[in-house]
Order: sequence, then C-alpha cells, then structure tokens
Amino acid sequence: MTFEIFLAAMLAAALISLTVLFSRSAEGPTYLRRGGKAIRWDPPTRC
Repeated sequence: MTFEIFLAAMLAAALISLTVLFSRSAEGPTYLRRGGKAIRWDPPTRC
C-alpha cells in the first residue's frame, strides 16, 4: 500500500511541476490566471 501512495504522490508532483512550467511559458497552453487558485488547461481544439 505504501508503494501506491508513493506513486500517487510522485504523479501529483509531476502534474504540479508541469502546470508551473506551462504557466510560466507564454506560448504554452492557456490558463485561467485571474482565478488565482483555478488553474485549468484548455485543450487546443478552439483554433
């Protein structure tokens, strides 16, 4: 059970790091920065 918890923690950390990297890059996917806590990824299907 500890391995599953460790795996989930690593996955969450990877997702958080990816969101930080994409939010810092201007040409990355669009985020809702005005919401503050609400960080949402919009899939590039509108273009």
